[in-house]
Amino acid sequence: METQFLAQKIAEGNEQAFEQLFKLYYGKLTAFAMSILKDIQLSEEVVQDVFTNMWTNRKHLNSEITLKAYLFKA
Repeated sequence: METQFLAQKIAEGNEQAFEQLFKLYYGKLTAFAMSILKDIQLSEEVVQDVFTNMWTNRKHLNSEITLKAYLFKA
């Protein structure tokens, strides 16, 4: 699925789109956080918080954004 489409579906509350995004980026984001934090448990918590906040604020997601850039920035 194209990431703009995923952003739109997530904003609409589509849990399957959110799960797909989670599966696609969780490992990459955790590795990225680990390279900064040097603590796997903290890195996993930070990434989970990012996804939790994204879901909580999903109605404010802009389908014009690049989800990959948004996630790594968050």
